[in-house]
Amino acid sequence: MTTPSKQPPSPARKVPDASVEIAGLSPPLPLAIFNAMAIYLGFIAASEALPDLFGPMISRLPLLVVPILKTLPIWMLLFHVLARPVHDGFSLGMAFGLAASSIGDMALALELDERYFLAGLGAFFVAHVLYSLAIISDDDLSNFSGFMALLSGGIALGAAALVLPLFIYHVPMEMRMHVLAYCAVIIVTLWRALARFTTDLSDAQYRAAGKPTKATSSYVRRGSAATALGAAFFVLSDSLLAYNRFAQPFRFSHFLVMLTYYSAQALLAGSARADNYRIAPGAQVLNPVRQ
Repeated sequence: MTTPSKQPPSPARKVPDASVEIAGLSPPLPLAIFNAMAIYLGFIAASEALPDLFGPMISRLPLLVVPILKTLPIWMLLFHVLARPVHDGFSLGMAFGLAASSIGDMALALELDERYFLAGLGAFFVAHVLYSLAIISDDDLSNFSGFMALLSGGIALGAAALVLPLFIYHVPMEMRMHVLAYCAVIIVTLWRALARFTTDLSDAQYRAAGKPTKATSSYVRRGSAATALGAAFFVLSDSLLAYNRFAQPFRFSHFLVMLTYYSAQALLAGSARADNYRIAPGAQVLNPVRQ
């Protein structure tokens, strides 16, 4: 009598994490963060689509409800970045930038008078200084010279030249220097993010061809595309906000500002959770390492 052979146990089925991939540009972010964003975006879309219906309801809400709903996704992104197992200057700089942004969000959401707007502007100024320092901490010398760095700087300055005339002449004189200082620091963030991405892109092409790279590093930063796109979304968001506030109000402005703003912060936070990858000339990505 033969005994039936034992079948090997079936491997445990892995349950996928509840997360959303941002166009393959960064590691997945928890779905809860996007749910929080969707709740606030739906809230403001409804209020802008039907102001007569939702306006009185919103005005009766406790003072802090709307600021908390607005800022909650940024707090969640902050804790997501802080949950990274290993930190360096880049991830910590992004985390502190998110913290400063949350202060700016609260001030702009409250905005009981003009001082709250200036406080929010100052908080976001600090946030972009931190974002720029985070990117610079992950740079090498090749990102500050050469064609790619100049090209990135030209794109950033071109964006400023295109956007500033749309609203800057409508800004009150007592606020103009504050707004110009903020525009300068956000353009620096865009420049450094673009330079980081274009240098990586150029080096990847050199490696694929089996040629030595111009950069001193031996890895490509997986999150550099997300960082560059996040900085670009930040410029777009703030441009919409400034045009609506100072030049010409338009319908669904707050919804569009917040949609592009949340996209920017999600991409920046995603890049802070990404790893750098060692790669050999002409080879696929190998071991993730944080340098």
